[in-house]
Amino acid sequence: MTAAPIELLQPSQAVLRAARALQRRSGRQQTGLFLVEGRQAVREALKLPGVVQEVYFRWDAALANEDLLAAAKAAGAAYYGVSEQNLATITDTVTPQGVVAVATYVDVPLTSVLGKKQDKASKVKKKHRRKDVSLVVICAQVRDPGNAGTVIRCADAFGADAVILSSDSVEVYNPKTVRASVGSLFHLPIVVGVDLAEAITACRKAGMQVFATDGAAGTDLTDLDEDLQKPTAWVMGNESWGLPVEHLALADRTVAVPIYGQAESLNLATAAAVCLYASASAAGVQLASANYEGNTMGLSPEAIEQLVIEATAAFAAAASTAELKAARLAHLGERSPLALANREIGSLPGPERKQAGQLLGAARGRATQAFAAREEAVEAEELERILTDERVDVTLPVELGPPGAPHPITALMDQLGDIFVAMGWEIAEGPEAEGEWLNFDALNIGPDHPARGTSDTLFVDPLEHHIVMRTHTSPVQIRSLLERELPVYVVCPGKVYRADEFDATHVPVFHQIEGLCVDKGISLAHLRGTLDHLAQAMFGEGIRTRMRPHYFPFTEPSAEVDLECFVCQGESVGNPDAACRTCKSQGWIEWGGCGVVNPRVLAACGIDTDVYSGFAFGMGIERTLMFRNNAADMRDMVEGDVRFSRSLKGVAR
Repeated sequence: MTAAPIELLQPSQAVLRAARALQRRSGRQQTGLFLVEGRQAVREALKLPGVVQEVYFRWDAALANEDLLAAAKAAGAAYYGVSEQNLATITDTVTPQGVVAVATYVDVPLTSVLGKKQDKASKVKKKHRRKDVSLVVICAQVRDPGNAGTVIRCADAFGADAVILSSDSVEVYNPKTVRASVGSLFHLPIVVGVDLAEAITACRKAGMQVFATDGAAGTDLTDLDEDLQKPTAWVMGNESWGLPVEHLALADRTVAVPIYGQAESLNLATAAAVCLYASASAAGVQLASANYEGNTMGLSPEAIEQLVIEATAAFAAAASTAELKAARLAHLGERSPLALANREIGSLPGPERKQAGQLLGAARGRATQAFAAREEAVEAEELERILTDERVDVTLPVELGPPGAPHPITALMDQLGDIFVAMGWEIAEGPEAEGEWLNFDALNIGPDHPARGTSDTLFVDPLEHHIVMRTHTSPVQIRSLLERELPVYVVCPGKVYRADEFDATHVPVFHQIEGLCVDKGISLAHLRGTLDHLAQAMFGEGIRTRMRPHYFPFTEPSAEVDLECFVCQGESVGNPDAACRTCKSQGWIEWGGCGVVNPRVLAACGIDTDVYSGFAFGMGIERTLMFRNNAADMRDMVEGDVRFSRSLKGVAR
């Protein structure tokens, strides 16, 4: 019987904004989250419990990613379906790979990789302790994300035990670094933000020799065969200039790797691959298993039983969830002795393969049961400790602040954005201090137009810089046409500025939402259908609209769009006994402006007007709020009284 397909969720505008913010380093640092792009990387991230929080699938690629979708559901991650345009706003690749995940930071502290040896009084016996690591890569002043990610990938491929990035190296969670690692970021411990001298000192205390690479001077790599059989830490320098003299002095030996100096893509990663290959060749097949004492990766029952004993002892010694997680990765992870032993089964003859598989399966099952039992006990101990240490006297008087409410303008802008995102449009944003050309000239507003005077527009000193506080969000439309590939379907909500008085119906700072569609074969009929859909979504089914001819420089033909009065439904027209104050007995209320995009505007943005056409519209957020919720005074919207926000039904309660 075929399993029912998993239905994708549709993300809200707020969720998409949060994912887009992870392209910036500040967004990642504030949340402790980062982006993972591509099938392979997302698949590897989903193998680590609790790491992946969200997964975004392109709608048309969801069927080809059923395995990842099932893995995301099993991992407890949220899974969303988005359009290709919205997926492209989350990633920074030219060709988005169809799936993007949001994951938590996975780096570990230096002490968890190169911790101090336990003394003789330790409760954990020596044979159960993790041995000093045998191969480490330290990156100092590495600035190229592609190099850093590929170094991590090489370290994983050649059996390294950890990668350490100094505090002056590129951020490991940079999207390009994560992409270049192709999932290896989730295979081996990554240490970030440490001082180079501190890292080298820790390696020496762990019994490792430290080799620094140089572009010309130093010992030839081929002369180090015997030395490379010892635990080694490789220090790799900057892509262009390598390691400074003072950093070379910190190492035990300088090794000549003649690749630095040309600053080409992946040159450092190539140098790291050469060094790691040399270490792997010198260490032989035992390199991958050198992390644990007494482990020869044999498949005999005694060797397998010993691995289970070591794993069980490590779990029992863990006193916190963090220590237990480290023990799980060491004894049940993909690089653990049990996992590596499982890979050797394929090389055995048929009868022996079956017996070894049964032994290993039972051993991994017992180790997993021991981990689960210890996890339950540790969580119970930590909960009891928290309840004791963080006990609160509930009899003490408590002063609770009054509950707040989302501002009606913000809530309405998010709702409008959700309406258009559901239609497949995108949200576009731009600066509020805008160039005069973008605000006026590109929109066919000539230099003599009265709107360009200081009585209507706020200019930023000095005037010769031609910077204005934008009078509408139309400049964002121009930026979209200049920066995006056609076709363009965008809405532009935001704050605008006018030289208006502050009274019941005017404020100098208010909000607009404008829409722009540019595609082949667009006509006024498409505009009418879009506005009718928006009106019904905002004001309810049955609301009627009309379009009156008007003039706007940036559209031709142009119109003003009116709403049928939702108070009198037009019954006050010509009926003095049933006068309506809302529409002044005219039966209609002006809502906004619209029209077909003027070919001059398209030409100013370099668009062929013989092939493409479009429509644009705009209306005030405050005006929409007044119509929708019968708010009489615009000043209430800027005074910050929470009682006003709670009084508007359908926007904020």
